[in-house]
Amino acid sequence: MLPITLSNCHTISNIDDEDKKACQLVVILATWLMLSLAASPAFAQVLPVSIAWDVPLENGEAYDLEIADSPTFATTLLRTVVRTSGFSWNAPNEGVYHWRLMRAGHDLSSNKTIEVSALASGSFAVLDPILERIQPAKITWQPVQGADRYKVYLQENTGKPRIMTVTATSMMVPSSKAVLVLEVVPFLREVRTTRNYQMTPSLALDSGLPPPPPPVVPPPPAVTELISKTVTVYESPALPQHRRLLSALYGTTVQEDLGFQKLATNMDSSAQQFGVGANFWVNPNRGLIVSGSADYHEHQNSRDVISSSNLGTTSQRMDQSRFVGDLSIGYNLLDFFGVDQGLMVISGTAAVTQLPFIEKLYSVTADTQVPLFKDRYGLIGGSVSTGYLGQFLSVVVEAGGTAENSHQGRYNFARAQIETYPARGWALLLSVFGRMQQGSVCDSDPAQCLFYGRSTTESFERGVAIGFGSTDLGK
Repeated sequence: MLPITLSNCHTISNIDDEDKKACQLVVILATWLMLSLAASPAFAQVLPVSIAWDVPLENGEAYDLEIADSPTFATTLLRTVVRTSGFSWNAPNEGVYHWRLMRAGHDLSSNKTIEVSALASGSFAVLDPILERIQPAKITWQPVQGADRYKVYLQENTGKPRIMTVTATSMMVPSSKAVLVLEVVPFLREVRTTRNYQMTPSLALDSGLPPPPPPVVPPPPAVTELISKTVTVYESPALPQHRRLLSALYGTTVQEDLGFQKLATNMDSSAQQFGVGANFWVNPNRGLIVSGSADYHEHQNSRDVISSSNLGTTSQRMDQSRFVGDLSIGYNLLDFFGVDQGLMVISGTAAVTQLPFIEKLYSVTADTQVPLFKDRYGLIGGSVSTGYLGQFLSVVVEAGGTAENSHQGRYNFARAQIETYPARGWALLLSVFGRMQQGSVCDSDPAQCLFYGRSTTESFERGVAIGFGSTDLGK
């Protein structure tokens, strides 16, 4: 039988017509076979994947990106250098892949034990639309402690992902004619985070494909010397990403302007005072915020008191020590909208303060001690606070106002506080504040009150507080 090749069909001219027809038929069959093999799943094109991470990268710095098909990264499919917060990659097959981002400089090719510190890591499932399934594909994952729901990011052909929220630890994958990439991010009850890479669970994929044929047992491989390489996998503990609890002590310096009026007598005082204080802030449940503060400052025997009446103007001494405290309970509206690490709190506020007043004042002489009384009373009102609670820095601004009827009292306050976290569980804070108080007090004796009238007080304080606190961040 004459062997026929493609060159025979075009170059051999001395064969008969039947052989030429047979040659053309073989060429057609060979072409069809090659096209069929190219279109089969075994020869399908690679699957495009777009990877992104929410980790701030320093400008100009290079980072190592690794992708593997196992969480231990024993076999690395890709290792490359990146300088941006995203990377596109072609997955070779359908399945679950794992990635991690590290600072550049780890030499994994050397035969020695090293420490791998991942800045970010995660896993994703890739589904090939060409494969024929006997049932829908399904992804599952282990539950994350503290998570009450999960966000599933579903991406088609590297486009913008769709986000689905589930409460179970599994999900049936919808059918699609495009390449699907799925990621799972936990939502915690107490810590709201968009993508917490140290808590992202590893995925398991049930592709829904028919069972594979029995494997062919290959012959035993030749014995070769294996190169051993030990890799220590970084596993970060499940730590809070921003503070949910803060208790602090601080020292204050206060400039207070006091004004009194009783009958025809006016008294004005301005004094620099020093004191101490404490505050706390706690997020006991999702959205609920409880906060409070207490301050005490003291300035004895101020000589800056100016008294004016029909007898003239003189200078006296008096005690201007004060105590004030407030407690607020409210709800973080940004938590309702799913915004992480942000504050917009509407609160009800109760306050306790001391209202200075002068009980009796006939006439005064220079350098006399003015008897100053303080009446403690409570007020009720509301406050608003907003801010950002981060892993390394937090800023909170709060303003509120309270009132009560018996003293015709008003107490308004505003403060801004900046916190840094130099070590796990500790915070340094700097706060600026202002407080305004108004009210009137009458003598205990009604006859004296009728004769001498009410003592009206206006107080304006502004100051700075510096202190330290304890927080659950990093504990």
